[in-house]
Amino acid sequence: MRKKRWLCLMLAFAALFSFAGCNSEETGLTIDGFSIPEPITAEDTDMTKDTERETMMYSSSLMDENLLITHNVLDYGAAANGTKNDGPAIVSAMKAAEQAGGGIVFLPAGDYLVSQQLTVPGNVTLCGEWIGNGEGFENGTTLLVNVGRGDNSTSSSSAFLRMSAGSMLSRMNIYYPGQNAEAPVAYPYTIANNAYLGFTVDSVNIINPYRGIRVVNHNVITLNQINMSPIREGMYVDLIYDIPRYTRITMSPELWVDYAAAKGAGQETAIREAVSQVVGMRFGKQDWAYLYDCDFSGLDTAVRLEDSENGSGNFNGQFYNITMSDVNYGFHFRSVASVGVSVAYADIDAKVSAVRSETGFHYPAHVFFNASELNAGGIAVDNAGDGALMFTECTFENWATML
Repeated sequence: MRKKRWLCLMLAFAALFSFAGCNSEETGLTIDGFSIPEPITAEDTDMTKDTERETMMYSSSLMDENLLITHNVLDYGAAANGTKNDGPAIVSAMKAAEQAGGGIVFLPAGDYLVSQQLTVPGNVTLCGEWIGNGEGFENGTTLLVNVGRGDNSTSSSSAFLRMSAGSMLSRMNIYYPGQNAEAPVAYPYTIANNAYLGFTVDSVNIINPYRGIRVVNHNVITLNQINMSPIREGMYVDLIYDIPRYTRITMSPELWVDYAAAKGAGQETAIREAVSQVVGMRFGKQDWAYLYDCDFSGLDTAVRLEDSENGSGNFNGQFYNITMSDVNYGFHFRSVASVGVSVAYADIDAKVSAVRSETGFHYPAHVFFNASELNAGGIAVDNAGDGALMFTECTFENWATML
């Protein structure tokens, strides 16, 4: 069902907006005079270490060239032992990189206790050694968040990690040792924007956030290969302009379950219960958003589209290759821009409704589903609004209760 020709066309279309003008000698495809680069692969590359710490190299899954590590937090006093507060050392390394005009601040594998908020400066990448989703946590870089416990603030300024324009966070785990699945404790968002212009988060496990990521009033955001087991909310994004990209996002209880098992902490039943009440991705206003290769399971609602928090607009964009399983609701449409939403190659298996809309979903707003599979224990498509839901080449299980 996942046809390669569709994927190539979608990737080429997305690349047309962000890579126009690339050297055609480096690519094999040209559309209307624009050269399209080779698509980003899903393969990770391993960290390659030189003998000198200052020349340690790595390739990110979002980059196709080696980057020089310019600052190592161990040189600024970090212990990476999980007990000493390494926040000041990380801040010192980032400030040094900022003063040098930018750079790569490297956190070698280890547990970094951080008892303060961190702001990643512009043109600075905070990079660790990332082992992947649920595998070998003890061998990677983990930030242990020791700030914000009991703070139910939802503001961007209260987030643990604040991302400046042109900054990047890559290849690490983030864990809240003070969180308890049996009696969840409020924390602010883990990551939020600190400026209007773009930042990137790539290859990050946010293991047990109360709230994961908040991005509001922003431009050109890239979130790639992020895994999390949220307790209250996975991601809230609003007032985003000019083609935000969300790729390879996974939300489920499995990350936290695996981490707890690796640490001998247990609580699997409580973890699954906590995550089952979550809205995964909640979107307000978005202009031409692209969401590819995302997976949601064990949540209450996978994706919810609604009005902007300041009433200035709502969502338009496309979803491609989306999997939703063991959720109460797949797509929940409270409001959609008149430009519309496209969903292709979605596989939705919901306990209540695969697609749900409310009265705020008004005509001429429309959502177009293509080549998707929808199944629900209740009503597969529950449309309470008067907007248009269109389905082409879709498969419905439990046809008798489809509408």
